[in-house]
Amino acid sequence: MQVSFRTIQLTDGKKRVNGALRARAAVRPALRQGSAFLLGLAGGWAVLYGALMPFGLGLTLGFAEDCFAVGAAGAALGVLARSFGTLTVESVCLLCALGAAVAARWLWPGRFVPAVAAGCGTLVGSAVCFAAGEENGVQTILFCGGDALLAAAAGYGLRRFPPEKPGMGSLILSAAVAAALGGMSFGFFLPGVMACAAAELALCCKGLPLEALAFSGVTGAALAASDPALAPAAAGLACGCAAAAVLAPARRVEGLAAYAGGCVAGVLCIQPLAGAFSFLLSAGAGAGLCTLLPAGWLMPALKEDDRPGDERPRLSAAATRLEAVAESLSSLAETVNEVYDAFPRRCEGFRWVIDNIHDGLCANCGRREVCWKQEHASTLEGMEALRPILEERPSGSGTSARSAGAMHPPGGALRGGGQGVCTLPQPPGGPRPLRGHADGPY
Repeated sequence: MQVSFRTIQLTDGKKRVNGALRARAAVRPALRQGSAFLLGLAGGWAVLYGALMPFGLGLTLGFAEDCFAVGAAGAALGVLARSFGTLTVESVCLLCALGAAVAARWLWPGRFVPAVAAGCGTLVGSAVCFAAGEENGVQTILFCGGDALLAAAAGYGLRRFPPEKPGMGSLILSAAVAAALGGMSFGFFLPGVMACAAAELALCCKGLPLEALAFSGVTGAALAASDPALAPAAAGLACGCAAAAVLAPARRVEGLAAYAGGCVAGVLCIQPLAGAFSFLLSAGAGAGLCTLLPAGWLMPALKEDDRPGDERPRLSAAATRLEAVAESLSSLAETVNEVYDAFPRRCEGFRWVIDNIHDGLCANCGRREVCWKQEHASTLEGMEALRPILEERPSGSGTSARSAGAMHPPGGALRGGGQGVCTLPQPPGGPRPLRGHADGPY
């Protein structure tokens, strides 16, 4: 048995590809669950307007079936870390709501309404129970009710628009991360501003202006909600993103310059230079981080109606070959039509007999003008006289031609006496209506 070296190479290549696919399939669930845990941790840590914490429960309600429990664990850890040392009533209510939502999703997998009813109902019910003997009980109920509404909306958005694809789901996750990072600061360094600047500039470099503008609006609102002092930074990031998306989309250097100019102008229009230093420093760090990313990560994204550049020469060559084949088929069709025209036709209608006599037998006759124009009615009467004979004995064009020759012999045999054209007997019932050359003089 002989095995070629090419077969061995193909077999080894298939084994390597299959091994890589199996490794990726084994790592992918772990990556999904790890990402869900980190996002849940960010959602549990995020606080809006100093009181609302809806992202932890919202992510638990909206994550897929394979990672909602891990996301809930991360959210619970984030709530505990946020409230470390000062565990509030709202934090306890959120922890109870997270447990109820996880239990409902385990009992009714794939169903959204029972999970929302269990999680949000437990949140509001716990707030009512704990607020019964407190001084600010009404405020606690209102805050927990707001958390329940926002969590239900976020969970529905994640269920309706999966975060794996660009859309509302990915924007909700971006808002949770921006709100979590917005509450952190390390001196003059603001990690929320840096992360948002890097992501916006990366989207602009990839040639996704609409996605970049949407991301800028959502994350800017999340930054301002997490810390009102970050509102000037959010405005500056929005101006820089708009400048890069409109003036230099899918261009790395020009986009960086436009983003920097727009960011500086937007921040200085709201905040004085002394107070804008930390914002501009963090935004510049984010832009520098984007420039350090690999060039392959910032390549312009291909759209659905675009084709890769290396396919265009192939398509032009294929179009040339297709045009040559079309010309060959056209010439072949013309040849077939010529051969078909040369073949004798099958004669089954009396109208065809008249047309064939006119076009063939009488074509070179010197009396054609007399018979088919001046005495057209008499010619048709003679043919109608032959119609019963042809219908009794159907035959090809030769029989019809001989019959027509008997009717119209050369030398004027059809002409008689003083009439000019002979008069043949008509069939019973009179001449029948004909079409074609029988409709009028040629």
